[in-house]
Amino acid sequence: MNILVFVVCAEDPLILKDVWETQTNTEDVRVLGDKVTTDFSNIRVNSDASTNIHNEEQVWMNPHNPQNLIAVWRDFRLGYRRIGIGVSRDEGKTWSDSLLVPGIEDWDSDPCLTVASDGTFYATALNFSPSGYENSGFQVYRSTNGGTSWDGPFTALYTPGDYYFEDKEMTTVDRTGGSRDGYMYISWTRFENYLSYCYICCIRSTDRGQTWNSPVRVSTSNYVQWSVPCVGSDGTVYVAWVDLGDNYIYLDKSTNGGASFGTDNPIVNTNFGMGEINGGIQTFSFPAMDADITGGPHNGNLYIAYAGYNGSSGLDIYFIKSTNGGISWSTPLRINDDPPGNGRDQFHPWLFVDNTGVIHVAFYDRRDDPSNYYFNLYYTRSTDGGATWEPNRRVTSESSAPVEKAGLIGEYIGLAGYNGKPYLVWTDTREGHQKIYFGTDTTMSSASESQFAREPNLRILEGRVAVGSVSEGELLVYDATGRLVMRRDVSGQFRVDLAGLGRGYYRVLLKAKDGQEEAGAFTR
Repeated sequence: MNILVFVVCAEDPLILKDVWETQTNTEDVRVLGDKVTTDFSNIRVNSDASTNIHNEEQVWMNPHNPQNLIAVWRDFRLGYRRIGIGVSRDEGKTWSDSLLVPGIEDWDSDPCLTVASDGTFYATALNFSPSGYENSGFQVYRSTNGGTSWDGPFTALYTPGDYYFEDKEMTTVDRTGGSRDGYMYISWTRFENYLSYCYICCIRSTDRGQTWNSPVRVSTSNYVQWSVPCVGSDGTVYVAWVDLGDNYIYLDKSTNGGASFGTDNPIVNTNFGMGEINGGIQTFSFPAMDADITGGPHNGNLYIAYAGYNGSSGLDIYFIKSTNGGISWSTPLRINDDPPGNGRDQFHPWLFVDNTGVIHVAFYDRRDDPSNYYFNLYYTRSTDGGATWEPNRRVTSESSAPVEKAGLIGEYIGLAGYNGKPYLVWTDTREGHQKIYFGTDTTMSSASESQFAREPNLRILEGRVAVGSVSEGELLVYDATGRLVMRRDVSGQFRVDLAGLGRGYYRVLLKAKDGQEEAGAFTR
């Protein structure tokens, strides 16, 4: 059995196509005559005039200033693989972009992005040699000023030679306010024995991305790909992936900060796994996963969106959730609302849980093209823990084409949210070549107009840490009797440890020097 698995993994042309496919392209794939009005902005992010490829995006907002957005993507403007980075300070209306400095090797790929409770952004990239599947690893970049400058790159992993090849990393950071708040985790696929077989690994950093532990194997199977990590409300580290042998999504978890993992748990059969859909688009049934850590009514829930088949033609987007730490999962719910069985593909979903517990999902969608070729970006959300979903809404005002001669449009998109409002980045070909576009719902109020963005700004994370921002003020904590039990002078972006308080009910008051106040409460 092991020999068969090794042979399949080594010879499968799709499992590593994304890494090595030539990405230069001069083909004009403009879609003529397809322009509609949507409720979403459609703003180009990358500024270069290159006709080369731009794809595989991620986006995050600064939790202390949601006007400050950062996006990363795979960028070929120089004719080879680099990581592009865009920064906005007006909620995506305008962007400035540049390229991150390469790490040890010359080629970068598979960019991902996350942000810590204190507003520190972390970008991660696969770094490898252009001479072949060798000398691979991950580089981490860190910004503490909203993307103005970046520290690093810090080497999270470097594997010289070609016995191993590291691929398809995704990253997350603990934002729970617990004892491991700020810990950073990377999960990925490790190919071993000259690409003979592959399994999921995880590493962690406890010092803000500067140093990393040795790889910890997560999956038992040797034919897997596309892992996604997240941290639950109690600090549990979850990693999910798709097994390309049985097409199931699996989940494993660590309760000791990524030092070790438990038993692989098969949670849903995607009936797809991996394949090429019309237009040569490489597609995986990867688990777009996130957790609710808001402290609200759905706190602790795990959510996954994935592309799969369910006895009908065309890929659909399905949603599942767990309310017991991943032990059991709900029946898959089809959340794209076009007619079932119409032969139109939906693919490349991404899922994000925002600060209010709203679940955002976006995906590429071909419902508007009878030939099932051109695609748009669609979006939906749930405000009740995934029980019901709002009608799907088209984001893109013009359709895009797969760019067949380039082989790929990337394998994922970017999505974040704040106060129920989505922020999206995607690959767009309306100008004839792949570009990075951004969109947000223009019918919703700007983040700067919300109560969460004004100062003073206060959040209580799991009753253990108070974070927020204020020009100058004081943080006051009162017990259930009204007795003052803690006082701290605070200014700028602050973080106050509440772990030393005993059990009971507490009220927190953030008082700005100008007299404005923000209150919160928690129970330990």
